[in-house]
Amino acid sequence: MADDPEFQKSLTANIKDVLGHLSENEASDVSKYLRSKGVRKLPDLKHITVNILNEKLNFIESSELFSKWQDSYGTRQPDEEPGTSKNTTRRPLSTVRHNARATLQTDLPVFTEDSPYFPSGIKKAIRAEKRPTRSDRESMCERIVDHCREVVPNLERSRLNDVAKQIVEHFPKSFKDTILISAHRSDSLALQLRTKFDNNDRKLKRPKAPLEEEAPATKEAYGCVLWEAPLPAGTTEESLENIRLDMKKTYRVSRKDWDWRVIKKQLQDSYYLQRKHINANAVKTQKQAGPPFRQTSLPAPLCYAGNSVRQGACLLGLPAAFGRAEVTQNVLLACK
Repeated sequence: MADDPEFQKSLTANIKDVLGHLSENEASDVSKYLRSKGVRKLPDLKHITVNILNEKLNFIESSELFSKWQDSYGTRQPDEEPGTSKNTTRRPLSTVRHNARATLQTDLPVFTEDSPYFPSGIKKAIRAEKRPTRSDRESMCERIVDHCREVVPNLERSRLNDVAKQIVEHFPKSFKDTILISAHRSDSLALQLRTKFDNNDRKLKRPKAPLEEEAPATKEAYGCVLWEAPLPAGTTEESLENIRLDMKKTYRVSRKDWDWRVIKKQLQDSYYLQRKHINANAVKTQKQAGPPFRQTSLPAPLCYAGNSVRQGACLLGLPAAFGRAEVTQNVLLACK
């Protein structure tokens, strides 16, 4: 019974046997704390973890009590009966691993109402017996998963289901599923904890190529893009290339030192080369005069009627390299 004074003395003596440096009052205080956690008989001590004992004892004292009680009542209890000869043969490695894993996994933390891993909004919701907000619940799951990973080495993902059940059992008004999915009604909280566990392990994949791609450059084209100017008499492409290089050097000089008469003369003389560079990638096509009236690649020029003054200058074979006023004047003169 929980109120049995004999059990109280027996539990206090059990603690004093392991931790002899504790006073009678300190050992009695620890035993009362264990009884408040639900210990009704000595075999119940196998469920007490180091985290529970840390509320009253330091880590070393808690570890000594945990080790003693696991040897006496828990998973570390030997299989042989008292008085039988001890088997010195080595157990299979798989059994050793299983027992070691079971010992570690039983050391899951217990979260109470005053747990530091509960945000203030969660604590207020628990006291008011209300559902917490979504942001508070997400923050709580993040803290719980991080703490469980610190306390339990090699934490298994499935063990978070036990943590969710324990929280729902203690605070059903705040965390119990409103829609019946299973008997324990902790599926949504368990799913949220497992999702946070998976997100911590997920590696961030960075794109190999930049997300923003540069738009392709617009092809330079104006006027009749398929019209080829004739090569001026007495000139070659090499001589026109020299003129282009001279204009390139002039461009680097200060603008106030430019000789506009020379520049305009160079533009007129190099017009053939300008059109050649602009129309380098243009496709030359012409519709056949007879059947089957299909487009064929022929070396004949093809122009379209432009609406602007510059396009009209191109149609008339005039260079459109100057200002709009000069082009207009040239067009009017050609029309006469």
